Amino acid sequence: MVGICTDICVIDLALTLLSARSHNMMPSLVNIFVYESACSTYDLLRDKAEALILPIFIAHPKETTQYIWLYFMASHDARLVDTIT
Repeated sequence: MVGICTDICVIDLALTLLSARSHNMMPSLVNIFVYESACSTYDLLRDKAEALILPIFIAHPKETTQYIWLYFMASHDARLVDTIT
């Protein structure tokens, strides 16, 4: 699985597929692979949000959120991979 927004599209698809597998809706589905190098998210640091006069909760630090959502998918049994063969 690849996608440009790890914390929206990729995680939604991964968790949907994992749930379908867990509920025997997709019995032939064995693994969900997430290709880390092909997933990313946007970067909006707090100071930039403040400069744009946005609420600080809009801040979205790329490295932190990327790590959190990859960890979340892995903790739900998605397989994080760094190569495709």
